[in-house]
Amino acid sequence: MTKLKIGILTLPINNNYGGIIQLAALYNFIESNGFEAVWIDKKHPESVVKSWLIKLIEINPLHHIYDPKNFKTIKLFRKQVSPFFKDYLSVKTKTTYTSEHLKEVTKDLDCIIVGSDQVWRLEYIKENYPTYFLDFVSSKTKKIAYAASFGKDFWEGKTESILKIQSLIQTFDLVSTREEDGLRICKDSFNYNKAVHTLDPSFLPDVSFYEKMIKGLDFSRNIELFNYVLDASEKSTSIVDEISERMNLKIDKIYLNANSSLKSSNLIENWLAHFYYSDFIITDSFHGLVFSIIFNKQFIIIGNKSRGLSRFNSLLKLLDLENRIIDIDQFKTEDVAILNEKIDYLEVNKKLNMQKEMSKTYLLNAIRG
Repeated sequence: MTKLKIGILTLPINNNYGGIIQLAALYNFIESNGFEAVWIDKKHPESVVKSWLIKLIEINPLHHIYDPKNFKTIKLFRKQVSPFFKDYLSVKTKTTYTSEHLKEVTKDLDCIIVGSDQVWRLEYIKENYPTYFLDFVSSKTKKIAYAASFGKDFWEGKTESILKIQSLIQTFDLVSTREEDGLRICKDSFNYNKAVHTLDPSFLPDVSFYEKMIKGLDFSRNIELFNYVLDASEKSTSIVDEISERMNLKIDKIYLNANSSLKSSNLIENWLAHFYYSDFIITDSFHGLVFSIIFNKQFIIIGNKSRGLSRFNSLLKLLDLENRIIDIDQFKTEDVAILNEKIDYLEVNKKLNMQKEMSKTYLLNAIRG
């Protein structure tokens, strides 16, 4: 019997550990359930001028002084993670930039899933938003949004985009959002009331999937306090230092755009290993939160409103862990009192396993139905 071909469309791959690992997790889940997974390698269109500008910056020896968009770092990151893609995302389409080419490279797929991550955040997809609401997909192909995230608690677009999406979203076989706010946005902005709430795809594979990734690493040391930060600042550093001092734990850190974090091989596996072997974790990353939970770690989230808190609050509320987030702008010394409150993972995992089964059922029923 021929396997159904399931395409996965997510945001273009940049220097984003979480974005890559959630893609690999969804790919693995699809494969492990008897389907053929295909990563749709879609990149945003680039003008000729922008393309040349990127090339000039990439060869600029002074890129560490002036590279505002981190082009050089992103290029280095992609090179470093290419072995990971060969191992865990081996089947993909040709790289595509335009809607016309996208239609061509996906025409033989039986189903296309858009998600997860912030695929419906207008700030990230801009004028390409119809693509991420699958306007290029024919009526013969199933359309699924799995754990799609708006990134914020409202749709940022104007009336024209709202009307366009109201039409497109009605053609989906399943719409699921990663946050509760997403259900409200679908209903209030797009007149769509059939959306369901599902977990980030990183939760779908068994933990053994990730243990196998890091098994071959030479990573014998134990990490006392792991700090993974997307937005390093004086405030966040001060919070981490204070917690480190109070708990008497040595800090080990990975900062997203720091070249020092890109020097090791096996970047994704090394990133995962830091969570796996840590005693305590402080992060401002959503997927940092996800893997703290997956590996049953004690953690604190540094909340940054500018990046959006909806996805953090939604997951923490689901597992009754709302007290694990602190506001970076309103942090007080007494906030570290939660350090003495241990997370009861017996209770957390009961709630999490129930949500996992619901998420798996929604997705598989939509593919098979």
